[in-house]
Amino acid sequence: MEIGGFLALGRLVLGSLLVVAGLATLRSGQARFSRRIYAYELIPRRAAWVLARATPNVKPGHGAIDWIITLNGDAIVTAVDASGNVSAPSSCKVPPPPK
Repeated sequence: MEIGGFLALGRLVLGSLLVVAGLATLRSGQARFSRRIYAYELIPRRAAWVLARATPNVKPGHGAIDWIITLNGDAIVTAVDASGNVSAPSSCKVPPPPK
């Protein structure tokens, strides 16, 4: 198998792992999600906990909202249309806590 074949296989495996992890996130909380990540025994338990905390929570939206994405902190958002045009980055800051 050529290097390209190994890379494609690695991407497929990683993509499948991320799909499973995303479904686990939607079905359970972060503690349970962390245990599911650790169950693959690919990373240490502490790293699994950090990954579970850092992974955004994505849910289907309703009406005019396609997706609801919950992040842990500020975000920079860009969009790419079907023609490959990329928008300018837009900053999404977390508001300061109430006083």
